[in-house]
Amino acid sequence: MRKRIELSIFVIIGILIITLLGTAFAFFSASTSGGGNNIEGETFDFGASISLTTIYRATNLVPLQNNLVTTAISKQTNKCIDKNNRDVCSLYSITLSNNGDNVNLNPYITTTSSTYTTNNLKCQLFNNSFTAVSDVITISNSANGKVYITSSGNNVSINLTNTSKTYYLAIWLTDTLSSQSADYSKAFSGTITFDAGNNGQVYVDFTA
Repeated sequence: MRKRIELSIFVIIGILIITLLGTAFAFFSASTSGGGNNIEGETFDFGASISLTTIYRATNLVPLQNNLVTTAISKQTNKCIDKNNRDVCSLYSITLSNNGDNVNLNPYITTTSSTYTTNNLKCQLFNNSFTAVSDVITISNSANGKVYITSSGNNVSINLTNTSKTYYLAIWLTDTLSSQSADYSKAFSGTITFDAGNNGQVYVDFTA
């Protein structure tokens, strides 16, 4: 009788160990990436995704004063084109979706390549009503340079529930009110990442 009880205890312990191991393994999921909808995450419940649409991509940026960016991107037509038919910005629509747990995402931009030599290339994040949700940010002109998108000096934090949110990313060349020949005919490419820390991240490439 005693041997049967001891055997039963060992069987129960064995089942518990297998169950716990299975649970621990399920908590960590493999990352996937590709096709402009890249996902990297450790936790099983990270279900965020991202998509990017180019609204307008400038071919040769003409300097624009920072306070005129909202006007340039919120026009019903001819966004990022001034009255002289010149390119004054590039504009992208970014949609974030989530089918997992609620997450707080901090966006940042990483430079892939840039031929800019000044600090005059700027960006700003807007909500779907074209209201700024971030400060004017100086984009790094160094490869792998990483700049967080901030609001009043603090990292922007986006709470993503089980829904979708749309933002607009504007890129432009700030008008210094002086000669800017060093900024003409330059190119930039980079990645915008929405980071949830150890919970995962989503990112997408773009070219300005």
